[in-house]
Amino acid sequence: MQTSALEHSPMRLWHTPYFGILALLCAALAAYLPTFFIPFVHIDEGAWAEMGRYIFSGQFYELISDNKPPILLEFHWLLSLGEHSMRALHFFLAIWTFFGALAFEKILRTYFSPALSISGALLFCLLSGTLNYGAFSAERVFLPFLIFATLLALKGSQLSFSPKKLALALSSGIFIGAAINTKQTASFFALLPLIIFFRTEKRHFVTYFFAVMSGAFLISFISWKVTGTPFDSIWKEAFAQNLNYVGFQNYRSIETLKEIFLDAGLVFGIAYAATSLGILLFVFLFLSRRLKASLFSWDNLEFILLGFASLASVALGQRFFQQYYTATLPFLIVLTLLSLNRLPEHLQKRVSTYLVLTAIISLLIFHIQIVYLQTHDRNKNYDSQILKLVTEIKKDSQPKDSLWISNALGSVYFLTDRKPAIKYLFFLHLIHFAEICRADESALKEDLSDSNYRAALTNLKQNRPRIIFWVTRNVNSCSDRLKLENFPSIENIVKSKYELKWSSKLGKYYVRKGSG
Repeated sequence: MQTSALEHSPMRLWHTPYFGILALLCAALAAYLPTFFIPFVHIDEGAWAEMGRYIFSGQFYELISDNKPPILLEFHWLLSLGEHSMRALHFFLAIWTFFGALAFEKILRTYFSPALSISGALLFCLLSGTLNYGAFSAERVFLPFLIFATLLALKGSQLSFSPKKLALALSSGIFIGAAINTKQTASFFALLPLIIFFRTEKRHFVTYFFAVMSGAFLISFISWKVTGTPFDSIWKEAFAQNLNYVGFQNYRSIETLKEIFLDAGLVFGIAYAATSLGILLFVFLFLSRRLKASLFSWDNLEFILLGFASLASVALGQRFFQQYYTATLPFLIVLTLLSLNRLPEHLQKRVSTYLVLTAIISLLIFHIQIVYLQTHDRNKNYDSQILKLVTEIKKDSQPKDSLWISNALGSVYFLTDRKPAIKYLFFLHLIHFAEICRADESALKEDLSDSNYRAALTNLKQNRPRIIFWVTRNVNSCSDRLKLENFPSIENIVKSKYELKWSSKLGKYYVRKGSG
């Protein structure tokens, strides 16, 4: 009997158990490969490395904070082997993505063929490493948590009412709670497992709901407890105040709108080009009536909720930063597979192969870019100017001394092993959370009615940092827009207590006068 070439294609091998697992592992490792050699590839990584050092100290949320829920930083601490290795952090982030892809593939098999499911999981792995060059981010952490929660809900939906099903609901809730304590907008995605439980046995839904909520509260209690910080401080800093953090209006000008559209174009035109092509196919099939309008009926409520949660997660903060789009990846992949599922089988295999190849090309573009930036000393988060600053601080201070880096360079605290003198590592906390690159000039001035600003002044006076470095480099979060003269209370402290030792494009280096 003759066999077709398609039967020997890689796509046929992809749904064999061991080859599929190996392919996903290789894809996940490849997605983060450059980060294994570069400590910091994004601004947040340096700040979180520093914050992670204090997450179990009993001082976090009181002496240092960035409005992040505790599990994000606890997970950062765990993956970085106790904040000792950024290489380990990135490696284990790749492994975390791999496990998320394995679970995602099992979910997809509920709705699609094995070949399409493994293609979707491969897209998940490959595209996870594109935005922000594969840096550690909340979105990359909470997505696997939510995928595990959804998988457990699907497994529970196949069972009748029983202790085992309740155990699955409890476990699903634990992962939901972990996701929400990684990033608050994960709450939207948490509706998906709940709806799956609701559909299976409506008369017992209250019991399942209680089990899910119990799991969520259990992991929340544990994660909050191990910080050693009062619960009211965690609630105020990581949740209540975060509502202010995401409330700033970002598109008041044509320039800002242009920046938002450019970021979106980069995401969907380059980073997620494979899924963008899949969505174009979806639109074509839908308009040509090869995809039924019933896709958007209440029978597909899970699909509708996934789309809603993805949109809300990106848009709620009105910032539209690159990493936010990571939360849309499962939805984009599902849309892509829905369109492929309507094609003849031989076209499914061929088109899905092309889409995976497109994802590999997108990944290579970002890898080449970050390697180029690093080798040409243009990685704004880890370059020769930052390393010079680290060297100077170590020379001019003792480990017991505190510092204040005005904005954006949280990695300097971590690399120098010096304690921050001010609670917040980003200046935006001192200006009513105005996003520095996009805010009006009027928002970038001293306001003594701001409690965070007053607290920062108190910190400066009490902690007496040995060194103050006022960042002025534009590429570091538009720090050039923060003019010291616009903050006279801080300027008075600097001028009276410190002397300018040197300055560079990166910023101005002030050392405290005298030996005290």
